[in-house]
Amino acid sequence: MAKVSVTSSGDQPSTNMAKDLQLEDRALSAKYRDFRDQAKFYYNMRGVNKVLDASFNGIENVLYRNEISKPIVAPIFLLGNFRSGTSFFEKVIADHRDVGHFTYGSQVFPRSPIITGAAIRKFAFFNKPMVPVHMPSSVNAESPYEAEPIWRFCKNNCWTADAVNILDQNFSDPAFEKIFRTAIQKSLISQKKKRFLNKNPWNTLRVGYLSKLFPDAKFLYITRHPNRQLRSQLDLEKICQKVLGGLEHFNEAFSDQFFPPRVFFRTNSSGRYIDLYSRNKPLATAMSIVDFDEEFDAQVKSANVEGRLFRIRYEDLVENFAPMLDDVFDFLDLGQEDARRVIEKNEASYLKRNLVSSTSRVPEFDDEVNECLSTLHRKHGYAVS
Repeated sequence: MAKVSVTSSGDQPSTNMAKDLQLEDRALSAKYRDFRDQAKFYYNMRGVNKVLDASFNGIENVLYRNEISKPIVAPIFLLGNFRSGTSFFEKVIADHRDVGHFTYGSQVFPRSPIITGAAIRKFAFFNKPMVPVHMPSSVNAESPYEAEPIWRFCKNNCWTADAVNILDQNFSDPAFEKIFRTAIQKSLISQKKKRFLNKNPWNTLRVGYLSKLFPDAKFLYITRHPNRQLRSQLDLEKICQKVLGGLEHFNEAFSDQFFPPRVFFRTNSSGRYIDLYSRNKPLATAMSIVDFDEEFDAQVKSANVEGRLFRIRYEDLVENFAPMLDDVFDFLDLGQEDARRVIEKNEASYLKRNLVSSTSRVPEFDDEVNECLSTLHRKHGYAVS
């Protein structure tokens, strides 16, 4: 594996988040006005939304009962820590003509994607373009997204009282499994697609459970320079506070992780950095990044998932985009013909225009943080100079 050096290059912001934080409050507010307006609207309607989702879900289950019982073929789960490049990677794969996914609409109506999708396509108000706080470019309600709210129906999630949220191959929740499979199948029906893709960082520590639910699933795991992940996670919390201030229960309403207070996935070791977070955010977040990666590897080994797993570094994907994506599409059995179209589309626009990738300086931290992250530098081939 090639080494990627930690270097500095002038005063260019080190991440897209850092670039945003250089904006004056008025400019930052203007950039994210559409996102805040839509988030506020659905936030204020959150009680009604739950009733509608339950009602729509019941209707869909009756109308499409034969279709939703069909098997889900080789679903794709894109894994990785927050701010490691998962959203960019997801966007690229979702451009394939056969790939369906959960959407931004799924954040509000996780169990009723067919009626939700029809409403989004019919009424422009529901599909208004916006720039979300975690993305460098515009999306709409049909764009791929995590749908973490679907996991609210699981008996163990980050808003339950469980001491540990890791879901391995020994975990079972038949009621949730039915809801999850049905939501996936209905998303494919709504979008008229064959293969399902879901990017969700928290699924990284559910890989054992997902591998059991879907024995033919394919897993992608992306890593990024730990310093960039850390800086971007810290900056995203600041931006969420600025843009979404006043929406007190935003993270509960949308299962968000970064609107203060920060929500961590609970592992066997998370107590030590959750307690530290209020006193030393950089070190606590660095500890969480290392823990996340180590827990993932432990679960991959325990569940014997490595044979269905493709590992990639964000820097390699960005710098060697076409050959890396060829390898990814080959691994996913998606076919090379459509891979060329996806490569050309993203190379010509999104890749070169929107990403602050390896051309900017790598963020710097104090010795204690650097020592904490050093294991990941060595493990993933990042040379520290």
